[in-house]
Amino acid sequence: MVRFLGRRAVSGAISGMFVVLIFVAAVSALLAYNTSLDRYNQAVSERNRMEWERLNEKVVISTAERLGDGTLNAAIQNVGAVTAHLVGLWLSAYDGNSEPKWQHQYSIDVWISPGETKYNFGQSNYTYTLIKPGQSALTLSSIYLPNASWTYTIKIITERGNAAIYQLTPPSPSVTGGGGGGGYPLIIVADHYNFQYTAGTMTSFKSAYVKPKGTERTLYRILLNNTTNRRIILYENSTMLQIQGAVGAVTERYIVSNQSTSWPDNLKPFSSQVMNPGSSQYIYFAAKTPGGNQWQDEPNKSDYYLVGFMIWFMYEGETEVRSISLPSIVQELQ
Repeated sequence: MVRFLGRRAVSGAISGMFVVLIFVAAVSALLAYNTSLDRYNQAVSERNRMEWERLNEKVVISTAERLGDGTLNAAIQNVGAVTAHLVGLWLSAYDGNSEPKWQHQYSIDVWISPGETKYNFGQSNYTYTLIKPGQSALTLSSIYLPNASWTYTIKIITERGNAAIYQLTPPSPSVTGGGGGGGYPLIIVADHYNFQYTAGTMTSFKSAYVKPKGTERTLYRILLNNTTNRRIILYENSTMLQIQGAVGAVTERYIVSNQSTSWPDNLKPFSSQVMNPGSSQYIYFAAKTPGGNQWQDEPNKSDYYLVGFMIWFMYEGETEVRSISLPSIVQELQ
């Protein structure tokens, strides 16, 4: 009898050990599953965050020119919602053929915050490392464009893999002397970001082709290219005309300083602005009167509007003031 009871006790102890082992194994498996699931969720969250940042990173080369000493002078603007890290620069030159005549790759290290513009890129403000396969990297203080008659493609690469591309063309040979001749001295650049606005507390520009009606402190800008081989001096009576389609009511906005901002409220009156040969620049409009510093009200009616620009300018070295009317743009105020 004692021997029989002893066997039952041993059997119960073994069964209890098996139950404990099964419980520990189940808990371990559950912990391992939860750990794996947490790592997966973190990886998915990180991937989604990186994808969101990549999609909301928008860098543009707003202007670029070849200076008299042959160096590049460009302005790079962050129009996106995240800080961008510029890590690469590619330059290709064409002389009319489809194949590039000259190519260079540079390593750069430039951080640019949302709404910020980096001026004088290509000059000694920054450091550029020329990369050539099979050769030692060469650190430069400026970017040299060797031939004034070539067309250059400028490509900026960000750390997230996005790119900004700008084509720098030589001055048009069709416009010489007084600049009247065979072409338009000023044209609207064919770029997705060529017509933009900020208003109220906005800190970065958005496309102005479709925008809300009745916004306060509305600052418009249009990207123009000087197609001539002469410096163009802009005048304070340059005007943006906003014409309501059905009624024909006209809202006039006069040129203002390119340092103006809608937030903070900083409308600076126009003093001077010069466009170098073959360069592109944004021209800003917001004032009620020529040379004024009061905001023009935005129309408060939802409708389609024709937007035109009358630009008054003078060629450097002349006394004759000229004007040019640019093609109209269709805008929808919602």
